[in-house]
Amino acid sequence: MLAVDPLAMVTSTAIDRDVLMLPEIVVEDVSAGVGPLLKPTLDLVWNACGHAASPYFDTTGNWIGPRR
Repeated sequence: MLAVDPLAMVTSTAIDRDVLMLPEIVVEDVSAGVGPLLKPTLDLVWNACGHAASPYFDTTGNWIGPRR
């Protein structure tokens, strides 16, 4: 289960397996920004907890952080 901010009115479900297989991420150039590299994998984690995607990235993979 993801730890989420209870004030954000977001709920999560528990991951239904002991091991969540995620793809490897290869970062060749950190100056290009890692958000677009991380977003697909983090979306998989959020999806495993009942969400369509991570709410902390925009559609292009830029980090936007928690919305308040």
